[in-house]
Amino acid sequence: MPLVENVNIARSNGEKIIVDPNVALSAITHRQAWLATHDLAMLAHWHSADPEQIN
Repeated sequence: MPLVENVNIARSNGEKIIVDPNVALSAITHRQAWLATHDLAMLAHWHSADPEQIN
């Protein structure tokens, strides 16, 4: 998958999380029963296009 497409997907995912943070919680808790601050940080990193979107 080209880098541009990855960035576009990450930006779209980040926008969904901004609109509804439950999307992030559902993604994490789908794989594990508990979560930590680190889990939220990693999800934000993986599903965002850039640091500005994370902040």
